[in-house]
Amino acid sequence: MIGRTSILALVSLIALLFGCAKSSSLQVSKSVPSQPTSASPADAAIRIHWLGKKRIAADQDAARLTRLWDLPESVELEAQALDKLSDAPWRLLLGETNPPAAALLRPLLDDLVEEESCLEVRKSTNSPGGNDEIVLAVRLNDERAGLWRTNLAAALQSLTHIAPEASSTAERWALKKHHAPNLIEFVRQGEWVVIGAAQDRNTLLDGMLTRIERDRAPFHGMPTNFWLQADIDLLQTSAFAGRLPATFPRISLAMTEDRDNVLTRAGIHFSAAVPFVSKTWNIPTNFIYGSLSSFTAMRGGTPEIVSRIWNEFETNPPPNQFYVWANEGIPMESYFAAPYADSSNAVSELTDFVITKAGVWFATNEMVRFAKAKSFHGLEWKGMPFISPVIESANTSGRSYILGGLFPLVGSNQPLSQQFFGRLGEQTNLIYYDWELSGSRLEQLTYITQLLHLLLGKSELAPDAASIKWLQAMSKKLGPCRTEIVRNSDREFSFARSASVPFTAIELHLLLEWLESSEFPAAGTFQPLFHSLGP
Repeated sequence: MIGRTSILALVSLIALLFGCAKSSSLQVSKSVPSQPTSASPADAAIRIHWLGKKRIAADQDAARLTRLWDLPESVELEAQALDKLSDAPWRLLLGETNPPAAALLRPLLDDLVEEESCLEVRKSTNSPGGNDEIVLAVRLNDERAGLWRTNLAAALQSLTHIAPEASSTAERWALKKHHAPNLIEFVRQGEWVVIGAAQDRNTLLDGMLTRIERDRAPFHGMPTNFWLQADIDLLQTSAFAGRLPATFPRISLAMTEDRDNVLTRAGIHFSAAVPFVSKTWNIPTNFIYGSLSSFTAMRGGTPEIVSRIWNEFETNPPPNQFYVWANEGIPMESYFAAPYADSSNAVSELTDFVITKAGVWFATNEMVRFAKAKSFHGLEWKGMPFISPVIESANTSGRSYILGGLFPLVGSNQPLSQQFFGRLGEQTNLIYYDWELSGSRLEQLTYITQLLHLLLGKSELAPDAASIKWLQAMSKKLGPCRTEIVRNSDREFSFARSASVPFTAIELHLLLEWLESSEFPAAGTFQPLFHSLGP
């Protein structure tokens, strides 16, 4: 549990701290790996290298990023997240609120943000049941290393009521307890502080110490000019997290800056062939009009959670293409469409399913009233303030679609030019495309997520909440974001994103909902809804 909290801490801190200038270019001049690093241990489930905010800020190319970091709203949000993380072990493991010992961890979390670090996690084969091995290395000067040595020992003693045992040298101690992981170790090696957690013996830690002694760095030959680099085996990670599909891939990711853009590149490798239905894009151009703030297109497969829901009410396969778009202006003017041969029957089945499931998805709420539409073939959501969600079957140009949105789609005699969709035809192996004006979408999604709070019986985020103030500041500074996923073969896919920050607007909102959760970092506001949509 302590090791898992450390992973969540490092990942969530890294996620908080990116931002840069406006651009939509997907060109990259720096080499970003499309495959897992060859020197990476084959059995590592997670491996993350974070360059550290201090080194990134020293890079002249990151000047705009640094200005975003230094905004008062960013400073406040970072401080709130670190405060929550500092008391999380006591809050989540022992049920204690405002534990005095949290002050011991708080300055260490500052170092995780500011300094270079490396995290590795894997399943051990050296102990019964293949227990977890976790190791975290942080580059620190002698003063900060001394603070880690004393504060971490005291914090663990507060949590376990067991005092760590010092070795013959003051540079190392170990805590041995009764429950897995029963061995937690601290080592000062060269410029690095190394902390490990394992059952009985941590061979991952031993290997990292050997590399530091030999190479003066804990990495497996990994370059250090990327802001963030990670190798993550999601199939192995499912053993830690649970509820993840058995088909999850291994991802090799790198994040850097090029011409003032945040560039994220990833190679996605599946151990078995991924089924793909190659279909020409069937874009619902007659339904898409006006000035857009976002447009998403995907084809060739269906997300597993969507397939599970679909199979609850329909025996035929789900749609293999899906489109989502939003118009600028009215915050709730968001729509989706899916080409489907028998959309009329599918919408009928979906309508019955939603009416049946509404009570499961949402707690008793007067605003949640679903009904079969009277003026068209489909489903209406009655009693909602500001919006009127619908799902219907629609036909245009001889094609059938499942169509829906937060408002009925009125239509227009001025659809978008075909040139807007030209990118989809440029690459025959392009399977996912997403474009948005992130600042505009951030503002629109704030209204939608606040409304979801009401539907779920949760309190809305207050106007003076750190995340709301941060969103308001970012909505004025973020430019276009473009994401593409390309199918290179039946097992290899490539991910590319160029944006002001490395997250889309909806990803930022989900991240902030997580950070604002009273259970952070264990859960978020919308997690119960996601679980109810599962099997």
